[in-house]
Amino acid sequence: MSESFQRARKPDEKAARRVQILSAAAELLAETRDCQALSLNGLARHAGMAKSNVYRYFASREAVLLAILGEEWLSWHTALLAELAALEEPVEIEALAAIMARSMAPREALCRLISVMPTVLERNADLDSIREFKLAGLELMHALAGAMAEACPERRQEQHLEVLHHLVAYIIGAWPLAHPQEPLRTLLQEPRFAAMDHDFEAELARATALLLRGQGAD
Repeated sequence: MSESFQRARKPDEKAARRVQILSAAAELLAETRDCQALSLNGLARHAGMAKSNVYRYFASREAVLLAILGEEWLSWHTALLAELAALEEPVEIEALAAIMARSMAPREALCRLISVMPTVLERNADLDSIREFKLAGLELMHALAGAMAEACPERRQEQHLEVLHHLVAYIIGAWPLAHPQEPLRTLLQEPRFAAMDHDFEAELARATALLLRGQGAD
């Protein structure tokens, strides 16, 4: 990438510079598949700008990653809302759970960033970046819970919202288990360890359904 202007001064130039940085970061993440490997030095080089220019828009590497997570979450949210809106009639809990898991599981960047959100991203990011991310996330989750309640009226909106909060916690733990690094990945191919080999999409669907069914006790 290369800069089309030396110093962003106008609002549209600043917005373009921010997109340039986030696009470069997303490309690096796709290449390395490792959030910890992303550095501001490497990001600046890939974006074609000085490190000091990156600092004009993001206070830290974690702030960049939080911004990417926010964009990934919005993308998933938009796609899932469209899929739920296209349903011709209400669905049962298991069907809703399957739709959600099927839409989430292929989004590797989203799931990977969620999995390190409390231990890396929110631990080292600045307070303003965390606040902005959390506020945007809450708004999206409330909107999604409303759409889930329309698609699956067996549960109220507030119940769907509670399940969404639990699912974030589930993904934090389940994604690393289902996507182990070497040598564990090789070990899990042995038949005697088959029970420890996790199917992320199938287990996410089951966990979602179980959480929604459990809400029936309220």
